Amino acid sequence: MGMLEDLAGGALGKLLGGGNGAKLVQVAMGMLGGAGGLGGLSGLLSKFQSSGLQEQADSWVSTGENKGINADQVRQAIGDDEIDRVANEAGVSRDEAAGGLAELLPQLIDKLTPDGNVPDEGGLMDRLGSLGKLLG
Repeated sequence: MGMLEDLAGGALGKLLGGGNGAKLVQVAMGMLGGAGGLGGLSGLLSKFQSSGLQEQADSWVSTGENKGINADQVRQAIGDDEIDRVANEAGVSRDEAAGGLAELLPQLIDKLTPDGNVPDEGGLMDRLGSLGKLLG
């Protein structure tokens, strides 16, 4: 579980400091598992790739260094409707949702793809479940 503990100690750990931050983490994990209509991890990656952010998205899956994104790039990739859904579900503002996702998604995706490949649905759900247990 070392990779998941690393994640909890990074920006994810900072976001978990507050109640709404923890909700945002749960919503982000749900997005990766298929909640929200983006098509789970594969669909989300496709959104970023088709929005001109392929280099960044590919870096999160690869075993190398992760390239960062900002809140505006998250909005561009997943759209205002999804940002609104995330904000409402997490109980945060649109800006907090977009900024939080910009911090969370590269780390979450990186930790869910440790071998440099997107796992099949069963493997992804197992990894999300392990992460959820770790985070409580």
